[in-house]
Amino acid sequence: MVGAPWDTMTLVHHADHLAAIPDKRTIRIEVPFAGASGTEWRFMEEFETGDPVHEDLPDNYIEQIVTAYVEGGEGNQNVIGAAPSLLVDARLMLDFAIQWLEAWADQHKVSVNGAS
Repeated sequence: MVGAPWDTMTLVHHADHLAAIPDKRTIRIEVPFAGASGTEWRFMEEFETGDPVHEDLPDNYIEQIVTAYVEGGEGNQNVIGAAPSLLVDARLMLDFAIQWLEAWADQHKVSVNGAS
């Protein structure tokens, strides 16, 4: 991340997809695919990334995840030009984010249909 705020690490959205969190926000959209006889329209479902993936996650959860990762001694902070920068191992960061999200869900007793 070169000069970017930590709450913009889009890699965490991949963790949103992979983490076992009940009641994730999803969207269903129709998209075109190339088929044998031309364009075929199919529905796909993906996790909503415009807001936190779960309604109870704090708005700044991505920043919290990246901060916890760095505070745990991971990542390399430096300056590129005049831009504060952060270099992370993507696999380690992804695994950390998944674990953070699942621990959050467990701690907050997130269950199916929002019941606690």
